[in-house]
Amino acid sequence: MIDVARQLNSFLRIDPHAINRLFSHRVSCNWRLANHPTVQVRGNNKRYSVGVLGIINGLLLGRGGSKTVVVARVSARTHRIIGFASKPYRTCFRGSRETAPRPRD
Repeated sequence: MIDVARQLNSFLRIDPHAINRLFSHRVSCNWRLANHPTVQVRGNNKRYSVGVLGIINGLLLGRGGSKTVVVARVSARTHRIIGFASKPYRTCFRGSRETAPRPRD
């Protein structure tokens, strides 16, 4: 099994501009995806959006037994991604606008 955060960091070092553009892009999604048990989605009762990281974390949590998600570290000054890290999923969403995924047991 690959270390997803480490691999994403290697991609970021190769082309930070492309990775920042890709991971900052979000698309609208429907209620069914917003209520998927593992995908991270931003939104409210009528409008939902999902990004690449939300899909990656859905894959990680959905593979059975993983309780770890990947988070992007963002510069407060430039608002650009400066790195990725793996974190226990329950500690990542306190005070966040993201919907915490529900891992499968």
